[in-house]
Amino acid sequence: MCLTIGDEAADPSRNLSAASAVERISAHETLMQNPWLALTWKAAHLCIEAQSVMALRMLRLATGGARAEAEVQRMIAEKALAAAQAQTAAATALVTGRKPHVAANKALRVYKKRVSANKRRLARR
Repeated sequence: MCLTIGDEAADPSRNLSAASAVERISAHETLMQNPWLALTWKAAHLCIEAQSVMALRMLRLATGGARAEAEVQRMIAEKALAAAQAQTAAATALVTGRKPHVAANKALRVYKKRVSANKRRLARR
């Protein structure tokens, strides 16, 4: 039996785990078929993670002192280095004949790596 959106609305008490799984698979297939949509999804996820890093950094800066000062210096240097690395990764991908979405993914991966590392570092202290 195939459930449609109309069937779900007609009988909300029905167990929809199979239909939900099909919807999730369909969404995943759509992402895999459109690389720019997948990149957009990854960028949105990165933005959410970056916001948590900003919140953790604001807490660090609010405490003041030597740790806050060191964090500011680290943040400034890290941004310039990450931008240079992302540009290098994207340029290398394009020069070697990769498609533009692959180059964009490589640049995004540089930022993702930095943001994840900062989140781990700031959350443990």
